[in-house]
Amino acid sequence: MVKKRSQTKKATLRTILLGLLPYFLPLIFFIIAILTHAQYGMNWDSPVHFARGQAFLRFMLIGKTNYNDLPLFCQNIDGLNKRVDYLTGEVCDKTRKNRVSEYESTLLDFTWAKKVTYGHPPLSDIMLAASNQVFFKWLGWFEDIEAYNLFPLFMTFVLLIVVAYWANITYGKFASLIAVLSIALFPLLFGEQHFNVKDPPIAAFFTLGIFFFWLGITRKKARHLILSALFGGMSFATKINYTFAPIILLPWIILYTFPAYYSLIKKKPALLREKFFSTLLKLFPPRVILALILYPVVIALVFFLTWPAMWFDTVQGLTKFIAFYSDIGVKSCPYTRFSSQWFISCSDFLSITYFFYTVPIQTLVLVAVGVIAAVKKRKEHSMVTILWLSFFFLTFLRVTLSVSSIYGGLRQVLEFVGPMGLLAGLGGVALRDRLVMLFRNYTNFSTRILVTFLSVLLVGLYLPIVFTLIKLHPNQNLYFNALVGGLSGAAEKNFPGYGNSYGNANLQGVKWLNVHAVKNGNLALVFGLGQNISRASLRNDISYSNAYRSGYHMDGEYQLVLILQGDPQVDKFSYQYLDRFFTPVYVDSIEGVPILKIWKNEKRYLKKGVSFAEKEETTGVRQNEDYGFLIILPVERTLKRLEFTYSPICEIPVKSATISIGTKKDSLHQLFLSPQNFTQKEVRDYKGGSVFLFAGDQASFIRVQLPDSSSCDVGGVSFKLFVFGKNK
Repeated sequence: MVKKRSQTKKATLRTILLGLLPYFLPLIFFIIAILTHAQYGMNWDSPVHFARGQAFLRFMLIGKTNYNDLPLFCQNIDGLNKRVDYLTGEVCDKTRKNRVSEYESTLLDFTWAKKVTYGHPPLSDIMLAASNQVFFKWLGWFEDIEAYNLFPLFMTFVLLIVVAYWANITYGKFASLIAVLSIALFPLLFGEQHFNVKDPPIAAFFTLGIFFFWLGITRKKARHLILSALFGGMSFATKINYTFAPIILLPWIILYTFPAYYSLIKKKPALLREKFFSTLLKLFPPRVILALILYPVVIALVFFLTWPAMWFDTVQGLTKFIAFYSDIGVKSCPYTRFSSQWFISCSDFLSITYFFYTVPIQTLVLVAVGVIAAVKKRKEHSMVTILWLSFFFLTFLRVTLSVSSIYGGLRQVLEFVGPMGLLAGLGGVALRDRLVMLFRNYTNFSTRILVTFLSVLLVGLYLPIVFTLIKLHPNQNLYFNALVGGLSGAAEKNFPGYGNSYGNANLQGVKWLNVHAVKNGNLALVFGLGQNISRASLRNDISYSNAYRSGYHMDGEYQLVLILQGDPQVDKFSYQYLDRFFTPVYVDSIEGVPILKIWKNEKRYLKKGVSFAEKEETTGVRQNEDYGFLIILPVERTLKRLEFTYSPICEIPVKSATISIGTKKDSLHQLFLSPQNFTQKEVRDYKGGSVFLFAGDQASFIRVQLPDSSSCDVGGVSFKLFVFGKNK
């Protein structure tokens, strides 16, 4: 009897362990992500989201609109954030007794946050702040920025769990295993779960919304539909991608209900009219219909209740919110919608190209097999594969056709990874089973042995991806597959957006500076906002401000920049000056492709043969034009700077002037900056009211164009032009 009980307990334990098996792999990936979390940086947009989330969370929890009752974050003598406070010597990290976040800013409190409704909804910002409150401020387990970014990390884990469960209850544990591997080892998600504050959470919320909708309809459970609406609302309250959920669900709903009505027509056409509503109520009981009616209400409530700014002036807030998405999310096309010319001329296949170039080839193959299998198995499990196909293809279709716009590769439609994983899981099962049937005809191995062997073999196909991710660490989001030749191939082909780490690589530059920078060194970004780097992440003696850029004066400051394809800011003086004249002190490269550079603006790092010797160019001819003038040089010169002198009424127009240069009068190109855009250190000691710097540009024509509304008499604006060379 005792032996029998023992066997029963063992059998029960085995059953429990087997039942939990699909969820062990998501847990393993989550643990790996936690252990490597500190090695990733932050998205360059994150500081604004951190600050807005803290302001809203504080108001929602305790009703306070400022941080007057909190201690200040550590500061330097200039009142800027610093890791160590210059007065008290206190260190502002997780060891501090009274911890505050660097982004609980008196400048960016609730008064500021409630004015910002021209933008994305703030749910993810609030969840980031909640994560920071718990894991940094209360528990002190993670550093400030790491604690914020635990939220997208956790939501990626949730995404893996729901996909594992959905695949398991439909096509078994092996499908679940492959589905999880295909998502967890997708390099873009593997990297960006650590710092992308919106897209991984949206992928999770969106997938949860679709899953619980399917569960609610097929099991006729209203509570599942309410859960679907809640998760859909969370997705919508992060970004409005969930607006397209009805389009995704519609094909499945039609095909799910079709058999019931088709059977009536097949028996007797007149039955359709007689039993239309009774059949409808069998498919959708009253409680389910009520849940469907409440569905948009729940979404609207989640959206409204998680955006405190909407509580004060709802109409104006919604107007700005709608204007924001109209500006960034709607494609314009001059042709009639759905006309042949609309399809041909206005479709954009970049997102599809990104899919084929950035998803590992193993996953691409399994997804392709899964698509075929999904069509063949379309009648199984309440036609779930139709829903997966619709979810996958329509997500891409909306950004391919001229419906909604996209930028940033695949990250802004990251909800596709859920159905991608499910289709890959189905493809893995279909491919394995097909191979078992083939091998069974030519070998004497049992079906069980063949299934085990082929399952291990298919899982083993993902090992090369693991090694690639280790090699790329922590820059997995820069991955390109062999179809384009890797990142180096993408660079060679000038593929849009290659090398864009979205701010993550800044931390790698900071770590190099913390080890190698001279004591009491100064740091500036070549271009970009000061928020892109956390001041608390820098060694305490390093001062950081973009005002340190000193140009030709060569004050010895370090200048850091992220390198990415298509960045228009590389045309700025600050970049051209360093790139043309200086050798970087540090270059961070992946597959030979630079993703970050640091220069030291110091004479010793000038490239061989570079001299900044100058002379005044006095042979140019001035030709006045409407609202400006043209400088015509007798020969092509290497330009260094323009100094302007003017009356007080011309100060603002000249500082706002645009400068265009070229070697032919009818083909001048406008330079990026205006005279007002240079730092005081860059233009110090030069004469004139305003100065425009050139980075050795070649030109024989220079056009100075003042604003059209200017009341300045251009005849009263004089200039001096300096070029490279020595006076004879």
